[in-house]
Amino acid sequence: MGQYAANEVYLVRTYNNHFDLLEEGASPNQQDFEGDTALMDASQRGYTQVVQMLIERGADVNLIDNGGRRALDYANGNSQTLCYQAIIDLIVAAGGICGNAF
Repeated sequence: MGQYAANEVYLVRTYNNHFDLLEEGASPNQQDFEGDTALMDASQRGYTQVVQMLIERGADVNLIDNGGRRALDYANGNSQTLCYQAIIDLIVAAGGICGNAF
């Protein structure tokens, strides 16, 4: 996390100022109390451009949350989300693999 407090890095997940925080050294791999990352959140919400930006800035596509899920699992969806093929393609191209299904 470097010089950033946990609440400042958490702002990456809000998508407000995410470019600024990452360019100033915030980690794209910061996990919250559930083990979720900004990449997982963006994957689940269908934010293709944010997913691409996070991958370009070094987000680990294979980090695992507390439930054993990875970003690709979030992109594949569950009963509350849709399948986002463009995001799946980005994550797979970056070496992403599935963890556990929802």
